Amino acid sequence: WSEAKRLLRECLTIRDKLSPVDEVSRADTFHELGRCLSNEGDLVQAEHLLRQSLSVKRRVCINDKASIALTLYVLGVCIMKSNKFDEAQALLRESLDIRRTAYPNTKEEIAK
Repeated sequence: WSEAKRLLRECLTIRDKLSPVDEVSRADTFHELGRCLSNEGDLVQAEHLLRQSLSVKRRVCINDKASIALTLYVLGVCIMKSNKFDEAQALLRESLDIRRTAYPNTKEEIAK
């Protein structure tokens, strides 16, 4: 995970220099870095980055429901690892609800 974290942080630096207003790319990088940190056990930093990603996606990616649902899921899992089960459950339910709406006739898509 350390190499992935290093590369993602480098990616953030490069993105900020090239296009500081590209919030979607920044949110995607926050998501991936948060996922790495969560898998590595740095749950506080992971939660912070995932919340930043979710905030941007809710504001900017209104039509990309799948991306929002995925970040909700990853954040929910991260928070569950921190033993905040009620909050995790709410995030995971919201993720599932979005996926059900986005894929109403496809149980296989929701299972992914």
